[in-house]
Amino acid sequence: MKKEFNERYQQVYKLAEQQGEAFAEVVSESFDDLDSLGEFVDTLFYMHSITDDEQFAVFLGMMYEIMGSQMPEEIDFHIVMEQRPSIFYSCFLSSFLTGILNQVGGDLPCPAK
Repeated sequence: MKKEFNERYQQVYKLAEQQGEAFAEVVSESFDDLDSLGEFVDTLFYMHSITDDEQFAVFLGMMYEIMGSQMPEEIDFHIVMEQRPSIFYSCFLSSFLTGILNQVGGDLPCPAK
């Protein structure tokens, strides 16, 4: 059982990592300035923090559409079929943020507190 869980987790992590980095590339190329990019990233993370998994799935799909693409079938299938999509979202957002920082050279401003 533990081996099966570990294998499933590795599949989820790999998919989330690939898709998060790919989405980061699309997003970073869609914005001309760091302020707009930063607002998009802030909004994505904020919505993840205040919505449940089903609501965030809809929101993420809308973000893909705004960027001129559709949510990849692999993500959509995983979100629908997986019992714990929060693991996927955590990996996806971590990889997305890493990808954004790699794309812009780590120059995103930190929000003022």
